[in-house]
Amino acid sequence: DKSSRSWNGNRVFISNDGPMEVAEAYLAQFQKDFSSFLTARAQEIVKGGCMFIYLSGRDTADPRHQGASGVIGDILEAAFNDILSQGLIEVEKLHSFNLPFFAPCAEELIAEFEKEGSFIIKRILFLSGVVEK
Repeated sequence: DKSSRSWNGNRVFISNDGPMEVAEAYLAQFQKDFSSFLTARAQEIVKGGCMFIYLSGRDTADPRHQGASGVIGDILEAAFNDILSQGLIEVEKLHSFNLPFFAPCAEELIAEFEKEGSFIIKRILFLSGVVEK
């Protein structure tokens, strides 16, 4: 909806310089989805069992800075805009699409576990860096 404060224009993902409202909308969707995920896992896991989760995250509190995921979003956004400029898709199609992905920071992730209440976090491990030969 072009009149929405979270209107993302020709963008298909959260942008470092984009509106905070877009990032907040992504965060709200992440919270809803991850809450559902945790609720389902809580029903499935054997009492005393454990769960291992591997996901992309970010090291900053600003949800507009999506780290490596943001780079991928930028590349896909450029590709979509090329397709648009070539007339292969209509602008309305581009405006109706957003990449359904959000990389939470540790605090956002922990908050969802605490809100759900069935799990105890034993450890959060962040992997970063580049492996070179």
